[in-house]
Amino acid sequence: MASKEDCDPLDIKFIGDIAARDMSTVAMREGIPWGADIDTYGLGASSYCLLFSSHIDVVQGSVSKRWRPIKPLRRHWNKKLWDTLFDTLLNSDGKNQNKFAGSHPNSLRALRRSFESYLDEGSRRKEVRSLLKQQNDILPKRR
Repeated sequence: MASKEDCDPLDIKFIGDIAARDMSTVAMREGIPWGADIDTYGLGASSYCLLFSSHIDVVQGSVSKRWRPIKPLRRHWNKKLWDTLFDTLLNSDGKNQNKFAGSHPNSLRALRRSFESYLDEGSRRKEVRSLLKQQNDILPKRR
């Protein structure tokens, strides 16, 4: 019998689907066991919702077999940065079809570093802080 210390939470798998079709992960759609990828799918879906103000809808590429959002990114966005985020969070790592790249801590760290590097170029971080402050200023104050 394995102890709790021997169990890696990232290796725990479930089988089944959930009622909300738009929140079904790629693994659920493919009928394979899923685990932490439900969290990474949720992160991708939340990012998508913040970008597009709508729920994510994904499609599998006919040639690449990689999953991606159906709606294209806007032309002035950093396409490489966002494509990498969605590709990592939606697709398996290729080595083990039941492991999703985004469920690996190093993949999430690499995504965070790529976004931090992007923000550190020029004065983007300062610009984002300024925009967030402007948004905060127009929100109603607490009573």
